[in-house]
Amino acid sequence: MADEVLSSEELEALLANVEESGNAGKREKRIHEYDFVRPNKLSGEQLRALQRMHESIAQVVTMVLSTYLRINLEVNIVSLGELTFEVFRNSLPNPTVINVLSMQPMTERALATMDMKLAFSLIDRMLGGPGKSLDRVRALTTIEQSLLDNVVRRFLDQIAEGWKELQVFTPVVEAREMDPQFVQVIPSSEMVLVATFS
Repeated sequence: MADEVLSSEELEALLANVEESGNAGKREKRIHEYDFVRPNKLSGEQLRALQRMHESIAQVVTMVLSTYLRINLEVNIVSLGELTFEVFRNSLPNPTVINVLSMQPMTERALATMDMKLAFSLIDRMLGGPGKSLDRVRALTTIEQSLLDNVVRRFLDQIAEGWKELQVFTPVVEAREMDPQFVQVIPSSEMVLVATFS
């Protein structure tokens, strides 16, 4: 047992070595914040790659919709990030054009939403008008929804095309809603990726 106890000289030499090696190879401590209640599923690098991908999608959508609507317009990605589904759903005004999508062959579902003023502006343009929105928002008629489906289909085709390098899927509109509170595709606390275009 006496062999296991260090002498004071040995102890001082050991402490000096520890101090020298600690100073010589100072390693930067990397502390990352982590929210256990709402964990991010994507790294910063993954979000930047998705941002670039959605910027490319926006450029193609600009060309496709400009040709289809016969008007100069510009589509931009405004933001891309993760939110809980509840926060996202509560951020949507009522009414909103909400398309619930299946993403075959994946089991996940997605939402494609559109502001009502934009929807009425697009409908006015498709009917030969200047693209003016209504002063008062209201629910869409069946004919208006059918017209809007043409724009939504073109947009979804470009989303699927842009994503094909990461995941091949076919977005299909399963249902349409106007009130965000009636949309429940996943549990409220689940994280979702939200891409906002203007």
